[in-house]
Amino acid sequence: MKKLLLFCVLCSCFSGTVSAQQKLYTISADSSSFQLTVEGASLLASLPLKCIEQEYPNKTSHTSSSDSDHVLTPKQLHPAFYGCFDWHSCVHGHWMLIRLLKLFPNLPEASRIRDILNRTITSETIKQELR
Repeated sequence: MKKLLLFCVLCSCFSGTVSAQQKLYTISADSSSFQLTVEGASLLASLPLKCIEQEYPNKTSHTSSSDSDHVLTPKQLHPAFYGCFDWHSCVHGHWMLIRLLKLFPNLPEASRIRDILNRTITSETIKQELR
């Protein structure tokens, strides 16, 4: 139920950008289950796709405006998870993209998602994250 509520809140945030004809999800007649549509999955994918490779602004221990604000840049500190303003949000963004690919392998954004995941999640970047 919490997931349904979160999804409805997210959808309402984007209601101005979604046409009335688009069906983002379906709810069973007895309200016991909820099914995301391909359109809904695309809308959710657009959120991390917009920020996952965006290094700035970034919050490590303070908000950064540029490379000159740090001895190490966010990408140097966290080579796999440097985008989406902070490490934690970036990890969640990666998780969401992977989950959406599992649920919707033919998602229109699938190729772009795979390209990003292949660039950001490599054995080298994960080794650096673990140091």
